[in-house]
Amino acid sequence: MSETIEITKLIYGGNGLGFLAGKAVFVPFVLPGETVEVEIIKQKKNHAFARLIKVIEASPNRIKPECPNFQTCGGCDYLHMDYPSEIIGKQEILKENLQRLAGMKPDDIPLIDTISNERFYYRSHATLKINEKNQAGFFKKMSKTVTPFPKEGCRLLCHELNSGLNNQFSGMSELRATCGTDNQVYFSNKKGAFIREIIGPLTYDRDIRCFFQANQYLRLAMLECVKKYADLQEKETFLDFACGVGFFSLYLAEHCSQGIGIESSPLSIHWAVKNARFNNLKNIQFIKANTIDNKKLPDANVVIADPPRAGLSPETINGIVQLNPRTIVYVSCDPSTFSRDLKIFQNKGYKLEKLSLIDMFPGTSHIEIISRLDR
Repeated sequence: MSETIEITKLIYGGNGLGFLAGKAVFVPFVLPGETVEVEIIKQKKNHAFARLIKVIEASPNRIKPECPNFQTCGGCDYLHMDYPSEIIGKQEILKENLQRLAGMKPDDIPLIDTISNERFYYRSHATLKINEKNQAGFFKKMSKTVTPFPKEGCRLLCHELNSGLNNQFSGMSELRATCGTDNQVYFSNKKGAFIREIIGPLTYDRDIRCFFQANQYLRLAMLECVKKYADLQEKETFLDFACGVGFFSLYLAEHCSQGIGIESSPLSIHWAVKNARFNNLKNIQFIKANTIDNKKLPDANVVIADPPRAGLSPETINGIVQLNPRTIVYVSCDPSTFSRDLKIFQNKGYKLEKLSLIDMFPGTSHIEIISRLDR
């Protein structure tokens, strides 16, 4: 049985929100202001999930998706809307999370600076799923079934990766694929290869298993934004939590007295140390740790934090606060956990002063945030 509802707004995760008999209904592939015909596929106590059957009254911002796999492949969420509408939608989702989860009033939310670049062909690395025919792709939405990439390639992957997908992946169900500054494609089933990225004045080497920012067009802009928000002075120090292979640490080290990077992955720490040596940076050290132990660390003028999607643990937040930084630069890939953690920092005397939305994953529901918190 189908129902007709009006979509009021986008919500985090890629769905639109409508209401049916007072109950919230979440629908994918819709836009605010649209009237759509849907079928309820899952009922919960206070909300329901529906599939889109037909758009009755379309938004003027609706476009024809450029990828033939859209609505089947789980890689993208927003290719049915023009890019300016996607950016506005992500800004509104971020504001809604800050109000609902961080308790901020609309007038207290800083102006959101938006940083973006190309909408397509931006990913220089990705985890590929392999089907029984040895074809690479991504999972279908809400399933573990692989949707092979179109013959012309994936709109998210850079051209070099798309060109390298004619390889045979016999016997594999998943692997990482990446390319670096040399434009050569590497796969995680090949041992011994390392990836080199040259960003601005710095060289970053890493194992293919290490985390690294995927959007090749926005890495330098991200570094510059973090440097601007940190505003480190010549005699100041910083701490970089979840530092990876030294992405932010190395870029900031030239602008201050000393820096410390903290990372839980031994493999990433290994490459961070090598990268500091290769770039001749002697004022940065790296420590393997899962959290911040302020008893073993000096006070820091600035703390950079770029945790995984789960955000910061209460223990880590307390450790950061006890270091007594003047500024915290919090980089987040999830507006929900960011807002949750921000509320704790606010209760401990920090205020959100600057906020950027850097669109590292266009076409998808992912939202990347760079923020500055001052005491």
